[in-house]
Amino acid sequence: MNDVLARLKSRDASQYYGAAFELYLYSFFTRLGLNPSIPTQLPGVSKPDFLLQSAGKPLCAVEATIYNGDNSSQRDEKLIDELFMMASQKVTVPGFGVDVRSYSSTSQSPSAAHLAKFLDKKFQDHIQRAHPQLTDDDEFEYEDFRSGWRIRMCLVPLNEDKHPKNVCVMRTSSGWPESHLRLEKILDNKRCQHSNLCIPLLIAIHWIDFSSMPDEDDILNALIGQHHTVVCPRSNITKQYREPNGLWSPMKNGSIRDDTRSILICEGCLPHNPGQEKMELWENPRYGSAPTLPNCPIARCYWDSLTGEFHRTTGRWLAVTGG
Repeated sequence: MNDVLARLKSRDASQYYGAAFELYLYSFFTRLGLNPSIPTQLPGVSKPDFLLQSAGKPLCAVEATIYNGDNSSQRDEKLIDELFMMASQKVTVPGFGVDVRSYSSTSQSPSAAHLAKFLDKKFQDHIQRAHPQLTDDDEFEYEDFRSGWRIRMCLVPLNEDKHPKNVCVMRTSSGWPESHLRLEKILDNKRCQHSNLCIPLLIAIHWIDFSSMPDEDDILNALIGQHHTVVCPRSNITKQYREPNGLWSPMKNGSIRDDTRSILICEGCLPHNPGQEKMELWENPRYGSAPTLPNCPIARCYWDSLTGEFHRTTGRWLAVTGG
């Protein structure tokens, strides 16, 4: 408790939001009758934020985390601007710019020299293809294997007289616009942190950065697999499918990448947002239709692996501080 009080007094926004969210969850689980307790640290075993019980038996562990994208987004914005500025000085093929559509970052810095070589090859390839018409759908991805950065962009033809040896960079979006990648990274980090637990794990995420809040399709892309729409040129028939590459998708050997029991997606669950709360519980299809939290009134979301269909139950809000 002393740790929580110290973090509530901290000037670091992440520390304050994290502590406030943990107190909120403690009240929420108490109202559900799940007897949340703070576990003791055991040697060689990770320590989650809470342990929940039902009918006197351990139910699951809870790990709470927040996403406050302000600081990381500003750092990424500055870094990507510097990256392309340095890369533009090394590019040798003139006449092109790039439109940066999205990117996913890491704590390490990408290489401007490697990016310049990659762009030179892309520019040259386009010239050799006799300048086919560029469209907004002609995106490609650059991956810096040393740093882990991934950048999606498309080519933009430029006037060679105005830009003889410079890469003009534009952005249709910034920061972490692909919310499913950000969500996937958060979940993967928490799963690895608590991989030695012997009871199911529930990860509760509070989204502070509303500009990057994942929608339903973002969550499905991260957990179940990437959604694709394909149009057959001859028949003009549109087909939609999900690639089985999500955290909860079965792999070829029958196992799954992430055995987290469920994900609790939250927003507005802070003291200065009364009446703005929203919570959804996403259930891992590996565990069947049994609910993670017994008698929980909030909406539950789950994916039927047999039919390939997504379901959401209707739920009512359970007030933490009211009746």
